[in-house]
Amino acid sequence: EDSISSVAFSLDGSRVLSGSSDNTVRLWDYQTGKETHCFKGHENNVTSVASSPDGKLALSGSLDKTVRLWSCHTGKQISCFIGHENNVTSVTFSPNGKWALSGSDDKTVRIWDCQTGKQISCFIGHESKVTSVAFSPDGKLALSGSICGTLRRWDLSTIVNQSTNVKNTVTASKSMIPSDQKGVLLRNTDNKTIRLCDYKSGKMIIFSYEGHEYGITSTACSTDGKWALVGIGDNTVRLWDCQNGKEIFCFTGHGSGIPSVVLSSDSKKALSGGWDCTVRIWDCQNGKEIKYFDVNEPSYSLALSPECKQVLSGGAYTHNIRLWDCQTGKDVHSFKGHKNYINTVAFSLNGKWALSGSSDTTVRLWDCQNGKEIFCFNGHEDSVTSVTFSPDGKWALSGSIDKTIRLWDCQTGKETFCFTLGYSISRLQFLSDGKRISVSTNQPACQIWELFDGGGTINPSLQWTSAEPFLSAQQLDITGVQGLSEPNQRVLLQHGAKSE
Repeated sequence: EDSISSVAFSLDGSRVLSGSSDNTVRLWDYQTGKETHCFKGHENNVTSVASSPDGKLALSGSLDKTVRLWSCHTGKQISCFIGHENNVTSVTFSPNGKWALSGSDDKTVRIWDCQTGKQISCFIGHESKVTSVAFSPDGKLALSGSICGTLRRWDLSTIVNQSTNVKNTVTASKSMIPSDQKGVLLRNTDNKTIRLCDYKSGKMIIFSYEGHEYGITSTACSTDGKWALVGIGDNTVRLWDCQNGKEIFCFTGHGSGIPSVVLSSDSKKALSGGWDCTVRIWDCQNGKEIKYFDVNEPSYSLALSPECKQVLSGGAYTHNIRLWDCQTGKDVHSFKGHKNYINTVAFSLNGKWALSGSSDTTVRLWDCQNGKEIFCFNGHEDSVTSVTFSPDGKWALSGSIDKTIRLWDCQTGKETFCFTLGYSISRLQFLSDGKRISVSTNQPACQIWELFDGGGTINPSLQWTSAEPFLSAQQLDITGVQGLSEPNQRVLLQHGAKSE
């Protein structure tokens, strides 16, 4: 009954999408004229709609400042992309259907990952409202037009390697290396396959999960390497036995996509955060839900305290971190200070401190007892993607899209060193010995680095210790590594590292 603001055909012409000022998106059968699904979730007028190349997904933008991804099969929301600060005016899919592009009255153009629901990049340059966006047929360029009459071209090859050209390439961007160092859990770039591999030999151990039609949105591995926890695009969380590859439990309850999952250190509890604005705790022994928190906003990042008494959640709307009591489900503290999305959070091993990394380029250290900020670590020049504590709690480690790894002294708040790599950092983790770290980048490789020498002194050379093909240096450009000693350069070159 309300006005229709946008329409789009599916690629095969069998279905039609429409967006309306009644806040809904509707899917129609072109032959019969009948409505197939009515997608509800937007809180204001829908301004733009698009159909994915394979016709399985629908995309919509709205005056509520969000971009939403829908399943044309179930009619349910898969993800809600949050980031624009004003009306979303135009949306479209990349030719391979893996990215979404959006333009807004906030003068920005943003690219989103349809598998994870996270923002890949934000293009700033327009001086007025963006009215239209489009991908080039090969997916290598994006175009945007604004209300002031300017047309801008954006080179997408500078932000991330297109997965259309890399089939079945293994990436450790969502990996978790168990603290006993037995293996690394890897997710393929297609986001439909995960494998548990021996980090020393680089060979697949036993566990391999060959995809789900809805894709894998998040992964975690138990500290003993026996269990894998996976968030699936069908809004379920699944627990697998890594010894035989069998599914143990399928946890159901979330109403939309699951961008974050965590396993407790004793593997008895699982934690999941959804786009439905809930955080849920699951019992890994009987498969039942223990408790859920209504956190009022999606959580990009989660952490469970070592004793499973508290939960940290990073907010998508407020840019705050909240500390929750697992017994009562009540909000204990709200850590305020970040100015943009919270991408990563972590507890210290004693549970007294919290660490957070944000798209505002800062890393912050918090006191969980009083909720106050202890230090704000400044130095990164782009979004912080991963933070972690050393086992003794003396050091904080952070990685960023700015291609740097930084080590911070938690006692003084000062940066101890900064290493620049050739690629954006996606995940960092201390191994249990506290001397080595795993480094995952946006390239298909995961490396183990020596951070401290035998006496616990910082090792300025960052020695690389893994040398097998699966986790090898073949994707590492050592020309971008600062402080790497000549012997280590030779080792890396022998195993396929790139150098000019």
